[in-house]
Amino acid sequence: PLPADLDDYPLIVIAHRQLDPTGTRLAPGGRQRLLQAAVQGCGLVSFDNNLPILNEMGMISSAQTGSESTKACEITFQLSHAITAGHEPGEMLILAGELDVPMLPADEESVLVTAGGKPLLAVNSLGQGRVARWATSGWIYSGILGPLAGLDDVFWRTLAWAARKPFALRGLPPLAAMRVDDV
Repeated sequence: PLPADLDDYPLIVIAHRQLDPTGTRLAPGGRQRLLQAAVQGCGLVSFDNNLPILNEMGMISSAQTGSESTKACEITFQLSHAITAGHEPGEMLILAGELDVPMLPADEESVLVTAGGKPLLAVNSLGQGRVARWATSGWIYSGILGPLAGLDDVFWRTLAWAARKPFALRGLPPLAAMRVDDV
């Protein structure tokens, strides 16, 4: 069940695929509350490429849905945007391994990053809210690209861009710890 104060959240992250593949896990009332929160300014970042609520949000049509996927060996930045700051359009990241990229229905003008020529990250506005959709989080595995290897900045900027402001974010965990003993 969704929390009663969902409209007060600055950001909702759907962190895995297949959250509601049949459209039944989130009851119609829950889907409507999620849609209403997004319209009223709550940010939404989704790693579920085929979330049924996206139809209701007008992000995709049923004709765009599907289960086809692509194997990718490179990631390409497509557009200049606050999320892709620091990366030039056309810049490529070569992957260490193949990335399975499921279909992410998106209009060409909303796609910021592609993998193997298919959308990897797309963004849209919805009422007062912002929605960012990732096709997969598979790039985070060290055998494919790994954390801190070129998309970590895009990931945290996605969170910051989508969230209702003001929004506090500790985007990078401590990577090293040191103990100094003066004895």
